[in-house]
Amino acid sequence: MPRADWNQMRQYPIIIANTNTQQAFEERIRNIAEEVRILALQNKELSEARDRLLPKLMSGEIAV
Repeated sequence: MPRADWNQMRQYPIIIANTNTQQAFEERIRNIAEEVRILALQNKELSEARDRLLPKLMSGEIAV
């Protein structure tokens, strides 16, 4: 797979957002990242609860 070198990449202009746009983007991403972190923690806790309860349900130790 061919790759571009830095000299070639310097030929292409890039757009840099103004400070307000950068801050708004950062805030939004920070909120999304925090939500992902919370959901991952909840998923871990639910998986652990499932792993503890499923054998008891299967053996009949706990009735539904």
